[in-house]
Amino acid sequence: YKGRFADVREVGRELGVNYVVEGTVRRGGDRLRISVQLVDADTRTQLWSERYEGATEDVFEFQDRIAAQVAGAIHPAIRGAEIELARRKPPASLRAYDLVMRAYPNIWGRRKDANDLAIELLRKAIAIDPAYGRAHALLAWCHASNAVFLWAEHPESELEKALAAVEAAGSIGDDPTALAAAGWALSMCGEQERAATFIERALALDPNNAWAWARRGWIAIYKNEAALALDRFHRAMTLSPMDPFAFAVRLGTGYALAKTGSLSQAVTIAREIIAAHPDIVIPYRYLAAWSAMDGDLETARWAAQKLLTVQPDFTIERFRLLPIFRNTPEWADKMVEALKLAGLPEH
Repeated sequence: YKGRFADVREVGRELGVNYVVEGTVRRGGDRLRISVQLVDADTRTQLWSERYEGATEDVFEFQDRIAAQVAGAIHPAIRGAEIELARRKPPASLRAYDLVMRAYPNIWGRRKDANDLAIELLRKAIAIDPAYGRAHALLAWCHASNAVFLWAEHPESELEKALAAVEAAGSIGDDPTALAAAGWALSMCGEQERAATFIERALALDPNNAWAWARRGWIAIYKNEAALALDRFHRAMTLSPMDPFAFAVRLGTGYALAKTGSLSQAVTIAREIIAAHPDIVIPYRYLAAWSAMDGDLETARWAAQKLLTVQPDFTIERFRLLPIFRNTPEWADKMVEALKLAGLPEH
């Protein structure tokens, strides 16, 4: 289509695709400016756009960087478009795929009620198609979230359900999203080595999968390899800065900094997350601990009170029993002492 006008709807029909990436290249002296946009071929709606600039002498490195960033950014944009498509369909036409797409915004809803709705939708999808591996993997993610966010009265029961859902997912070896979801669930269940296998497979299939890079960062933290986590979180954020789970990538960065001794930076990140997302409970937990470790008991106690306001049944004991601490007992003990200083109840 180079060199002539082509209607994006016509391009979509001719290529048999739902979405089209189009762009322009301009050169000025030794500089290149490239504009890229992702368009819904049917509605002509622009879903995402970005502009890139660089030196012509670095053109090959420049091309690789753009390709990686475009691929990473396209994932959440297309996912959002598919969710809207599923919402527009009448309920009678919804099948397993549409139910999974409807579950997505609830999976990243960051609230217990949203997570419960996601579980309900995923179970309906599985009832329609019991072999739908991605639905099982995302269900594992949701049950693991119930445990790690301490939304469930009995976190250990949710972890058992997460493991069962991973096993039920069956053959998901060709689906990076399912592999990333299952890997995250396994990591929350304390099975870091097995989780890493799933994540590495996801990245082998899709090196630009931001979710998988983020999960790889968290696995490094839970394996007591926090120094490796920072680069992985940076990669995830670069690939998908507008991702619904960007807050978790930032929180992971703060966690890695805290574990490597940069407590003041970790506290700053936790504050920024809370300012941007005051409805997310988990950053208060870490702000309380990291501030106490850093000697700022005023902030630690403020964060602890905020946490108890929205999660009155939180106890240090329930938090400490999560299997994410299995490989880092010394760090877990430090967290426990810090949370005690912040004023959170032990039992």
